[in-house]
Amino acid sequence: MIKSIQIVNFGGIENLALDLNKFTIFQGQSAQGKTSILQAINWAIHGGNDDYLIRNGTNTCEVILNSDSGSRIERRLTRGGTNKLFIYKNETPLAKPQEILNKIYNPVILNPTSMVMMKSKELNEFIQEAISSRLKLTPEQIIEFQLQDLDLTENPIQKITEYRDLLFGSRTEVNRNVKMMQAKKMDVVEVTAEQVTLLEADVQVLKSDVSKAKDWNAKIDIGQKNKLAKDNTAKVIADLKREISGLSFNEAEIKKFNEDLVLREASFKKMQTELEMERKQVASMREVLSKIETGQIKCPIFDQIVCTTDMTSYKTSIETELNTIIANGKKKFKDSEKLEKEIKTLKEKINISKDVNQKKLELARAESLYQNLEVTDGTLIDVELLEKQYNEKNDLLVKYRFSLEVGKNSGLEVLLKRQAHLDENVKKLDDLLKNVIPGMLTLGVKDVTLTKEGLFFRGLPLYRLGDSIKLRICTAILKDLFPKANLYNLDRMECIDQKQIVKYIEYYAAQKDPVQYIATYVGELPNMNSPHIKTFTMNNFKVV
Repeated sequence: MIKSIQIVNFGGIENLALDLNKFTIFQGQSAQGKTSILQAINWAIHGGNDDYLIRNGTNTCEVILNSDSGSRIERRLTRGGTNKLFIYKNETPLAKPQEILNKIYNPVILNPTSMVMMKSKELNEFIQEAISSRLKLTPEQIIEFQLQDLDLTENPIQKITEYRDLLFGSRTEVNRNVKMMQAKKMDVVEVTAEQVTLLEADVQVLKSDVSKAKDWNAKIDIGQKNKLAKDNTAKVIADLKREISGLSFNEAEIKKFNEDLVLREASFKKMQTELEMERKQVASMREVLSKIETGQIKCPIFDQIVCTTDMTSYKTSIETELNTIIANGKKKFKDSEKLEKEIKTLKEKINISKDVNQKKLELARAESLYQNLEVTDGTLIDVELLEKQYNEKNDLLVKYRFSLEVGKNSGLEVLLKRQAHLDENVKKLDDLLKNVIPGMLTLGVKDVTLTKEGLFFRGLPLYRLGDSIKLRICTAILKDLFPKANLYNLDRMECIDQKQIVKYIEYYAAQKDPVQYIATYVGELPNMNSPHIKTFTMNNFKVV
């Protein structure tokens, strides 16, 4: 029994050391590390090189199991796949540690709760596979079913099934030959094994010729398509070169274009601002002149006093200044139009240079495509003629093989005897597999029977029973199938009614067998006063 465990950097667990009992339960909410402990124990026993087992941010994980017999199991995994296993007995390392573990622990992880969740068909197949190892045929049965040439020490049912399928295939071939002979669909000719061998070689050559011809024709077809594509690509390359040569600017010219564009855009912006200010000034002056003409305007010196004096000279000065501003504005407007045209021209030149760069990229791609297009010239092969020759030779080969087989077996009479013999053997093996063997493979669990239809408890199908009863039955079945197993996993026990779970735990914890149980439960179980039960509550991959 595993007395204690230590888990370091496994999954989400950083460092955890615990003493176990005959029945140990890890409870708590989901994703808190309960199942990780089961996985760590299973990994220490069975191994595996998956990097995902190692805790994030670390490079190695380690699990140590101490048994009540004084032995210690240590397994370490380094990121990248280095897996090391050690077993110590009284601090002395033992040789071939994995072989020792395979003898101590069952190679299959035994989980009664997962059996409860299995579908009927899946559960039946699991039990049938496990129970088949019990099959022991008597010498008389081996002779009766002609199984002397089979090694039935391992996977006997599988080997018998494969042997039956082999005989069935032979029977199908014989049946076909018998029907052909009886219907006279194929003439029998005198032929030797050497003739058949030579014809087989001819058929293989023709088959290879057909395949090569198809490949060659496909290559020619692709080559012709590539030639057309290459011609079109050459035209594209010529057009691009012609366009690039007529539009190209050097780098110094492009740099000057960009600098001039920045200067002219700044000047244009400044000129637009000045024109806007002058437009506002003209509007204001025209408003003043309008008021002077009406004779009502405030004094230009004291704006609170209405002037009654002659404003002629003042009006004349405003008109003179207004005309000057308008004249300057017209000149600036013409200059701004000129600047705008220059800016447009510079942008066109810059865009042309960008377009040239794009065309150069297109030219490079077109030239690369032109170089990679492989053109294959040649004459197409008549594949239909070759296939016709192949089919004729192959039909002749079938006829020769049939004639040779019939010649070996002295004709139809011998084939009929062989047909009857194979029929009898296949029927015997079908009876062995369907009727005899199932009767020999019985479960040693009280009130539980295993049939082709599934598992039954006191006549009721297992799927009609409650989960708590199914859990007890599945546990009993595992004990019957694997009598030497000493470690059971019970992951997700919350799928069973809590009261029944408590009874289950207390019952198996009190048993005096060497079996140890390690379970997980989502939620919280009531306290159970038993020296053989330990309960740990997990939170964030730690025991609380």
